[in-house]
Amino acid sequence: PSAHVLLQSVITSLSVRALLLVVRLVLLEQKVVFVSSSVNLLTSTCEAFAQLLLFPLSWGHCYNPLLPSTDYLGLPPPFLFGRLRCTLRSGLTGSSGYDVDPLGLHEFDESVRDFSIFDLDSGDVNLAPDAASLPKLPEAAE
Repeated sequence: PSAHVLLQSVITSLSVRALLLVVRLVLLEQKVVFVSSSVNLLTSTCEAFAQLLLFPLSWGHCYNPLLPSTDYLGLPPPFLFGRLRCTLRSGLTGSSGYDVDPLGLHEFDESVRDFSIFDLDSGDVNLAPDAASLPKLPEAAE
């Protein structure tokens, strides 16, 4: 594994439950998107899950720690993407003070969206609608 990834920022930005959930989704080859306003946090988190936290396994599917556009969120294969929070706010903010629609997800109907979103700034998790049907972690990990 690569030694240049700082795990401290990753561990402090996600709860233990969210960390285990991401590992579960990645091991099951699901689509995962991280959102943050920090480029450093996005790249560290994506690198940690693509290489370090899966060791001796590694992520072999679509991977981009700084996704330039939401156009790629409709790709059919599994992916691990990082998306920088839009600096222009829509004026609609949630209870955390962050933009309600940081990815421009108004384009994606909830029934069509097939990827899970992990907000690294607020710790919010928005699972894909079909994630409930995936195999669970062992009870000891829950």
